[in-house]
Amino acid sequence: MRTVAETTIGSAAGLLVLAAMFIAIWAARDSSAGAGVAEADAKPVALQSARAHRTPVTRTSMTPEQLQALRER
Repeated sequence: MRTVAETTIGSAAGLLVLAAMFIAIWAARDSSAGAGVAEADAKPVALQSARAHRTPVTRTSMTPEQLQALRER
C-alpha cells in the first residue's frame, strides 16, 4: 500500500501546503511588527496602582452590640 507522500502529486501538494504555511507565518509576523511600531509612537500612559484606588475602611456598619453578639457565638 502506497502513502500519499510517495506519489508525485502528493509530494507536490505537500510542498505547496508547506510553502503556504511559511508565507502565512511570514505575513502574520510582518503585520504584528507593524502594530508594534504604531504602539511605540503612541503617548506612554502611566499605570496607576490598584492600591491607590481603594477606599480605606475606617468604620463598620455593624453596631457594637452586633459585633459583641458575633464574638460570643
